[in-house]
Amino acid sequence: MMGGECSRVTCYRIKGLWNATGNPRAVAWLNSRGRRLAPIEGEGGDGGTTNSGSVSVMLTMMRTKMDQIEFDERMQLNGWAVFEDALPDHLIQELKRDCLAWIEVCREYQIANRINESGDGTGHHSVGQGKSIDAFLDMHLFHPYLSHFFNDVPYIMHACNPVGGFPKLDTYIHKVHRDVATYIPDFNMRINMLVMLDDFTLENGATRVLPGSHRQKEKPSDDAFNTDCEPILGKAGSVVLFNSYLWHKGGLNTTARNRVALTLSFGLAFVKPQMDYARYLGEEHGRRLSDLSRQVLGYNARVPTTLDEWYKPKSERLYWANQG
Repeated sequence: MMGGECSRVTCYRIKGLWNATGNPRAVAWLNSRGRRLAPIEGEGGDGGTTNSGSVSVMLTMMRTKMDQIEFDERMQLNGWAVFEDALPDHLIQELKRDCLAWIEVCREYQIANRINESGDGTGHHSVGQGKSIDAFLDMHLFHPYLSHFFNDVPYIMHACNPVGGFPKLDTYIHKVHRDVATYIPDFNMRINMLVMLDDFTLENGATRVLPGSHRQKEKPSDDAFNTDCEPILGKAGSVVLFNSYLWHKGGLNTTARNRVALTLSFGLAFVKPQMDYARYLGEEHGRRLSDLSRQVLGYNARVPTTLDEWYKPKSERLYWANQG
């Protein structure tokens, strides 16, 4: 499933992402930074030959891999899986810079709309600027795991939210919570992704999780959580996937440095996301995306708002039949 080995990194063969009619934004972004990207000759987006300009791309990006059996075991037993040291330094630094910039953008919205007086150290729905976050999304590095989690049915992104992890800041993310209100036992409805852009340590407030609590409907008491929780520690560039049912909280950063992360959520296509990304980004933006990016950003799971949008030929419908 996961491709072959290239030196000491794992090569991920991601097919069908870039084609002549799409926008190879991640490829251009990586090439501009000197990363090794090689088209695989004779392969189209569907795994066969093509004359349309479609290519497959070998991304020598992720440094760790995990087979599906190990991934399933970790997700079922504890509710999370850690991909240690998964991203290269240059991508970490650019994601960190762009996350902090988005947090500042959202701070201004929070203050202007009287949500708080000085910002809460978070950003929300930080896509569409064409920078490193968009490029990271376009890479789909964890698509095999996300798709497997959802039994290979279409999924969409529900949230893309930077967290600053600022020193001494105590906000809603530091309270025990989970990121989905509805609980359906033994049903994989949503999955979270935590991208560490600084080292996560005990001192700087690494995320705490309660092992196995994705199988627990009721919120644990603070005492019960604090007694049995575990911190998720890791180096910058590590990535965590965890069941959105998992009870967790951010720790308090007692150092003088930020602990920046990008947090994302993905869910089944028929479950309403936090943001209508397709309408947020617009149809022109959508036309520049790969097929997989259009799917993940919700372009195939839109709700018509007029009869004209409802009465469309099958190929132009806003909500595709395979979305659930």
